[in-house]
Amino acid sequence: MAPLPTPPALARPQSGQWLLTAEYKVNFLAPANAAKLKAVGEVVRAGRTLSVSRVHLYGACEAGEERLCALATVTLAILEGEAPSLKKD
Repeated sequence: MAPLPTPPALARPQSGQWLLTAEYKVNFLAPANAAKLKAVGEVVRAGRTLSVSRVHLYGACEAGEERLCALATVTLAILEGEAPSLKKD
C-alpha cells in the first residue's frame, strides 16, 4: 500500500511555529490492490492550538470505479517557538 499523503493542514506552519502529533489514526477498510490510488484530504478544523485533518484513500479499478480503502485522521498541536533538536549529544 502506498503511504498516506500529508494532510493539508500539516504542510506549512507559520513562521516561529512547529507541529507535534497529538493523535494519528488510520482505519484500513479494504485492500488497496487497485491499479491507481487517489487520496482526498481536508482540514476538518484549523484552530489556534490544534489542527484536525482527515484523508480518504480510494482505490480505482481499471473501469474507473472507486472503493474506499483507508481513512486517516490526524490531530496536530501547533506550538510556538523553536522545535527541539532531534540530534543526540
